[in-house]
Amino acid sequence: MNITTGKKFLSVSLSAALAVSAFAGMAGLASTGTKVSAAQADYQLADTIQEGTILHCFDWKYTDIKAELPNIAKAGFTSVQTSPAQGGPNSGVWYWLYQPLGFEVKTSDLGTKEELKDLCDAAEEYGIKVVVDVVANHLAGNNRDQLQKPFDEDAYWHNTGKTVNDTSRVAVTTYNLGNYGDIKSEDEKVIQAATDYVDELASLGVDGIRWDAAKHIALPSEECGFWSSVTDNDLYHYGEILGSPVNADNKNDLMKEYTDYMSVTDNTYGNTLMSSFKSGNAPTIEGNWTDKGISSDKLVYWGESHDTYANKKDSESNGVDQNVIDRAYAVAAARVGSSALYLSRPKVSVPDQMMAGDKGSMHFTSPEIAAVNHFHNAASGVADAYGTTDNVAVVTRDGIGAVLVLGSGSDKEVEVDNVEGYVPAGTYIDEVSGNTFTVTDSKISGKIGSSGIAVVYNSSFTFRVEASPETDTSFDDTLKVTLRAFGTTESYYTVGKDNGVYSYKDGDVITIGADVEGGTDVYLTLKGHNEAGETVEATYVYTKNKKKDLPKLTKGGVIFDNDTKNWDKVYVYIYDERSTSGAVFENAGWPGVEMTKGEDNLYTYEFPDKFTESKTSAEKNNRTATQANLEDCKNIMIIFNNGAGSQLPAKDGYTNDYDKVGYYNGGETLEVVQTFETSEGGNSGNEGGNSGNEGGNSGNSGNEGGNTTGNTDNNNNAGGNTTGNTGNNGGTFATSDVTPVALVAAFAAISAGIIAVTARKKHDED
Repeated sequence: MNITTGKKFLSVSLSAALAVSAFAGMAGLASTGTKVSAAQADYQLADTIQEGTILHCFDWKYTDIKAELPNIAKAGFTSVQTSPAQGGPNSGVWYWLYQPLGFEVKTSDLGTKEELKDLCDAAEEYGIKVVVDVVANHLAGNNRDQLQKPFDEDAYWHNTGKTVNDTSRVAVTTYNLGNYGDIKSEDEKVIQAATDYVDELASLGVDGIRWDAAKHIALPSEECGFWSSVTDNDLYHYGEILGSPVNADNKNDLMKEYTDYMSVTDNTYGNTLMSSFKSGNAPTIEGNWTDKGISSDKLVYWGESHDTYANKKDSESNGVDQNVIDRAYAVAAARVGSSALYLSRPKVSVPDQMMAGDKGSMHFTSPEIAAVNHFHNAASGVADAYGTTDNVAVVTRDGIGAVLVLGSGSDKEVEVDNVEGYVPAGTYIDEVSGNTFTVTDSKISGKIGSSGIAVVYNSSFTFRVEASPETDTSFDDTLKVTLRAFGTTESYYTVGKDNGVYSYKDGDVITIGADVEGGTDVYLTLKGHNEAGETVEATYVYTKNKKKDLPKLTKGGVIFDNDTKNWDKVYVYIYDERSTSGAVFENAGWPGVEMTKGEDNLYTYEFPDKFTESKTSAEKNNRTATQANLEDCKNIMIIFNNGAGSQLPAKDGYTNDYDKVGYYNGGETLEVVQTFETSEGGNSGNEGGNSGNEGGNSGNSGNEGGNTTGNTDNNNNAGGNTTGNTGNNGGTFATSDVTPVALVAAFAAISAGIIAVTARKKHDED
């Protein structure tokens, strides 16, 4: 261990276990003080889902959610929301889960029915509720023949052949979502199946349901008994209603009728908050549906959702910096009555590389998000007021405190209005930064820290220890970690297997990982105690990336790090559809060529000197199969797969030049690790390259900007249309927001003869 600051308090020859047990009793840490343990801690969570906040564990496995329950509770989330548990026609990319094949819990990329029950049981111990996303109206996408009987029959569907729009309720509730069929929600068998499914979830310990695309299922006043049946139980229900139920004069009355059965989303308010902070301005809007007569305790807000993030690259919130989303969430979660949803972003930003079952970001553990949640829970049911002063958004809660959010910038001294005089005069400690704020009857003044968010009230969470970066961060050689201590008289830390206990002061920076092997988790444990003899602790896990000596290839090709997926076999399908007009060239029919396994779970493949024109392409151009020189193929596209239904990416392929070696190690693009000079007749001249890659994820971080759209109702963009033979899911391609399937999908499907070809479309383009 390489320590660059901190006084070593204890260094004895003890086992790691003995050192940890000695930790609390040494250096004046009161061994008789109150120990706050994960199993017994009072996290002061809200009593109900509506009163609290929801962490959307989008794509997470049930087991991963279960493992993070202590961190979720510490971060103040009353509930966790899972992706749909119904199971889809394929596995891999996230949107398959939004094309379920029926109304029952199925084993999927998320886990098993038993694992969902285990999650519910464990969550109950922490006071955390479990919400499950349910898809009820557009089952199976275009894979209707795979549906559970009897719903594979046309009699259970609205077979209008028309695409949904918001001009009428008939269009909203019976037309297709893109090319997804719309089930007859008014049919008694459909209603009974959905009701039985809700009962099944309840029997597992599920506490709430999030209804996907809820506005596309009609109401009792429209002669549909679906909602009155499926919500007739003790579970919490909220419906995804993007925009409004219809673009007509009766939209407010319809929205109020929905709230007779469930809470509803207010994406217009959330999207406006995000858009304002993205432009650097404190939002001036005070509400949306609340201005139209909907009670705030029937609303769910957000700064972003999986719809705004996972549907399309660099649109809506996908290209927006996480801190902008955090600022929008801070305002949304500070309001009275409403619940607020926080998305755990996938660790890649390319939608077709977001895989169901992959654990998302741990940024929800950040001090600013936890502080906002704690404030939300402490101020439950208390009146709020909203205003802006000098580009600072201010939410005050009567008799409690305030949340302050900078429209732009950070580390600023501010003096803002005490809106409605709700915050009692006095001196407060910002739970986020530890800075002191002074409140008078009319003003709130102090310094907002680096996050741009301050939470000012008499918080019981100011006695804590923490570190940044957040837990689950990976690094290459060494990692600098900033240690914080709030309300402690003494604070200490240990790192990994080092037997030493080191003292530190708030703000100290240490460097860890220098003497740790790659591929190893480094545990950092912080502890502190206060004058009352109480002990507080926090543990962070950092991962040092494993260094791998990459094999040297003799020509252009690809290297696949199978540690990222752990497939039994790895195939690579390579094609070039743009080298010659109208022609498509491939290395082999789907699933391509099996890669060669080498050391360190690295698989290699060298490009052939010539690509063969696909049979489909040749026939299309009225010529016999031909060959193209490799140097004519300038736009090589690469799809890795296991030959059994899983592939990366889901469509189009990674790009690579034929004279370069591309390395896949979990990022969004291939990293170039070798380059060759091209000479006539082949490749020669190795230009070096990066064997011995230091690990980590290469590729696009995903925060490159992007556009925010207002009330677009694109419910999940959750998959698409399947054509061709669906008997083998081995080669699934998808195209985003277009009607024609990709050319590569067309020729690959014919070559393989049994590939399910898909085309992703938006559910709803209101």
